[in-house]
Amino acid sequence: MADFRIHIDDFTGGISSDEEKGFPGAFIFAQNCNIHNRKGLLQSNPKTTAMTEAESPNNINGPVYWIKAASNSKVYATGGVTEGIRIYEMDPYVATPTWTLVHTDANAGTYGGLIEYKDYLYWAGNATAGRYGPLSGTPAWTDSWQTLNACDWHPMFIGDDDKLYIGNGSNLASWDGTTFTSAALDLPTGTEIKCLSKLRYNIAIGTRQDYTNIKPKKAKIFFWDYNSESWNDSLPIDEYEILAMIYHNGILKFSAGDFGDLYYYNGTNLEKKFSFARDENDLPIGIYPGGMIIYRGKLHIGVGRKFESSTGNIPSGVYSFGRKNSNFPEVPNLEYTVASGNINTGNVTIFSLESTGGRKQPPALLEKPETLYLGVIDQNGSGFAIETTDVKASVYVSNIVYESLIQDAGRPEKRKLWKKINIVGRDFSSSNTVTVKYKDDYASFWTTVGTINTDIKHKGFDIRVEARKLQIRLELAGAAKIKNIILEGDYLSI
Repeated sequence: MADFRIHIDDFTGGISSDEEKGFPGAFIFAQNCNIHNRKGLLQSNPKTTAMTEAESPNNINGPVYWIKAASNSKVYATGGVTEGIRIYEMDPYVATPTWTLVHTDANAGTYGGLIEYKDYLYWAGNATAGRYGPLSGTPAWTDSWQTLNACDWHPMFIGDDDKLYIGNGSNLASWDGTTFTSAALDLPTGTEIKCLSKLRYNIAIGTRQDYTNIKPKKAKIFFWDYNSESWNDSLPIDEYEILAMIYHNGILKFSAGDFGDLYYYNGTNLEKKFSFARDENDLPIGIYPGGMIIYRGKLHIGVGRKFESSTGNIPSGVYSFGRKNSNFPEVPNLEYTVASGNINTGNVTIFSLESTGGRKQPPALLEKPETLYLGVIDQNGSGFAIETTDVKASVYVSNIVYESLIQDAGRPEKRKLWKKINIVGRDFSSSNTVTVKYKDDYASFWTTVGTINTDIKHKGFDIRVEARKLQIRLELAGAAKIKNIILEGDYLSI
């Protein structure tokens, strides 16, 4: 008879900021795992796949900073390279959806912006805005449609007043379909608009500081009611820049600073929800304005290295922040890695995210399963690419990982004889497997105890390890599903 039994039968607590405690069902790390399914199982998410591209020179040959689904049932993407601003198109309804270069704007541009507004597709370079349309008629390309202030980012957003707003350096430009105003709103000199969203009835304007002079970290989000001569309010953040933001369920959700710290703001209370940094040795990460969306009811953020940098060490991929239902906390989870399975932030950048299907899309796209698109560079895999997954895709066949919180049976001071690891699950087979590993007392390596690869519901692994603490790692493959992890052991007298 064991002195203690530890049951891990809840996986909904997400990635914890503490290695020993967290919400019920929390864990230290997981990747490619579905933790919010209705049956309470730990299982794989649909896998990501690099999409088909046209042959060179019409393939994707540079960063894709923005992806947007359009009302003509096509999906567009854009990013700047040395020869100008490249715009790609993809039809999701053909047998093999293929990304193809459809236009090159010779104006200089790198990050820019992209949106559809009143039957036209709009994009931006460093100092110009172009458009393509009408999408419902016979569309034409107009490269230098408007002149903008020269700067890196020109994010675009449709306001509650039904105007198109474009970040224009320290100005906010507007277009109502008839009149273009380059400075509908002026912001303080030395700020650059990085991202746009809303909060209730105000437009929210995320900014970055002027890096030419060293200043205290104090980026701001400005709020404007669309009518006043100046902004109505601002929210200072102790970081150099606001990276990306989105309005969801009455809350402005935004990422800021070197480590992409996630904040929630409801107009009154500011709450820091999560930091991707795990310790003081972590390196800055890249989160981009086009890399934050709501997909399947949850916030999703693309996390990787800064493309402008060559290093990084925070696990990269698409993180979600969501919950099973209102009875559960909203928690982080690394939902998807890139197609190669590479999570090395030094090699992976996720520039942009977009989804099709679901209620927010034009009617023609409602027929297609919800699909997620990732604009990436994976130096160990597909290079510059757009990858995809959808709710009906096959699951990952590898790189499905779960690492538990560190367990001490409620008695951290006592040495223990850990005797058995029990795994309860289903759908195991030669191709749907789980490999079980452990670490004892903060070891630097994982010890493998065995693999389940036959059609059984339960297997116990005898280990007999003397240690104060134990951590479990499961490596799943295919459709294997985990219901319970049960640890058994005895307290030792010394």
